[in-house]
Amino acid sequence: SINAESRDEVKAIGTIAGSMRKRARVSLRINPKKNLSGSQLQMGGYPSPFGIDEEKIPGVLSMMNSCRELEFAGIHVFVGNQIMDPGLAIENVQNTLDIARGIVAARSGSSLKLVNFGGGIGIPYYSRQEEFDIVRFNRELNRLTQLSGKENAFEKTLFLMEPGRYLVAGCGVFLTKVVYIKESRGKKFAVVDGGMNANSMATGNLGQKIPRNFPICCANRMNETDTEKFDIVGPLCTPMDIYGRDYDSPRMSRGDILCAPLSGAYGFTAS
Repeated sequence: SINAESRDEVKAIGTIAGSMRKRARVSLRINPKKNLSGSQLQMGGYPSPFGIDEEKIPGVLSMMNSCRELEFAGIHVFVGNQIMDPGLAIENVQNTLDIARGIVAARSGSSLKLVNFGGGIGIPYYSRQEEFDIVRFNRELNRLTQLSGKENAFEKTLFLMEPGRYLVAGCGVFLTKVVYIKESRGKKFAVVDGGMNANSMATGNLGQKIPRNFPICCANRMNETDTEKFDIVGPLCTPMDIYGRDYDSPRMSRGDILCAPLSGAYGFTAS
């Protein structure tokens, strides 16, 4: 199905489907009423560009029912990214099921084809962050979906999860070359050739609210123990183009290669 984010997008899909003499299967992304905490980058539960407000769903469904080019498939709820608490992640799943039950009841018990719980499972980028307890989450998720599968509302429903970052973040590294080492009033800077334009995730420009140093190492000096402090900055003319301050690193020089691990998610696609 196509996951629609707004009423106008649903209309546009219907218009395009009609011009092609086809019927489009559409799911609605919902911005829930409940603002469930636990996400470091929230995408729902408040006025948001993401999804259709939960209270507006009945009107959108009514409009879809009057358009023969559209087939309603199900719902999608994605509240945010970097959720590190499995208990809160399960609360989001439960809330999505409750929303789905309400929609089924309003449609005279017609079962949904799919319910997409979104994703948002986080990974520990920084020190003192604990791993997401995937075993606990999986156990609770299975319990909820198995119980729900016995209800008429979900008799033929496909449940979906999007564990993208959790699966792929550790499967990519980002390499960037030191083009200059400079000193300014007692502070040393390593200027690299790939900054926020090349890795917005590592430079904290993908929704990070509190500036923290992304883990970075000097890839060609891994065995050296004599260190000094550097600020690592990108090549753009803005103070936002910075990986972090006061890194303890082997003494770097022009031509060294810096490595940002955990860049397999968003490192390329969001830059």
